[in-house]
Amino acid sequence: MLKIIFYSLTLIFGAQFLTNSAQAHHSYAGYIRDESFELNGTIVDIQWSNPHILLVVNNGFENIRVEWVTVNGAEKTGVNPNQFTIGDPITVIGSRNTNPEIHTMTMVKELSMSEKNWHWISPSLTRTP
Repeated sequence: MLKIIFYSLTLIFGAQFLTNSAQAHHSYAGYIRDESFELNGTIVDIQWSNPHILLVVNNGFENIRVEWVTVNGAEKTGVNPNQFTIGDPITVIGSRNTNPEIHTMTMVKELSMSEKNWHWISPSLTRTP
């Protein structure tokens, strides 16, 4: 009986730990959430992998890391990696870090590449209540 209680508690605390870790990963406390910051620049690096697709965009002064959606999230909205090429001009609208020393954006609301006549809008903005 004592083993059953021990294993049950281990499972409960283990599940709670994993849940808290996942929530911490998605914390946006360090970002200006209600801002729509617009970044215009050129793609200098692409990492098409989970947990988030990462684009590094140079705005002419510095590289800014853009944490976008998951690979599955991109595919669900009809986006594939072949649409992006290093050197492509891009506009990103999202939230930037509150610390100006951390050059990261997240909570991407829109991406566009006017030269390719391509525009992506976050599904969270297009949903109707």
